[in-house]
Amino acid sequence: MLESKHSEIMKELRKDRKISQTKIAEDLKITQRMYSTYETGDRTPTIDILMEIANYFNVTLDFLTGNETKRLEPLTEEERKMLKNYRELNETHQNKVIERIETLREMQQGA
Repeated sequence: MLESKHSEIMKELRKDRKISQTKIAEDLKITQRMYSTYETGDRTPTIDILMEIANYFNVTLDFLTGNETKRLEPLTEEERKMLKNYRELNETHQNKVIERIETLREMQQGA
């Protein structure tokens, strides 16, 4: 087994979030078997797959590959849905969302 730093970190991130390999594989559109080989270190993911995994766990590529120790706060499922919906909007509507969030924050601070 060729286990490397990224495989250990991927496994730790997945277990921390209580997500199955099957779920992650479905979300990444790869097979569970393929994902499993990445976690065991039997195969090394391509840079594109590593970037997708880093995005999935909301960590930097440097963190995923063991070159950085700082973790980003993981996104909740609700935050993931909001981000997905936001990304599907055109630029005009994205700007309106940002303006509305800023207005709500100002209202909250003034309360």
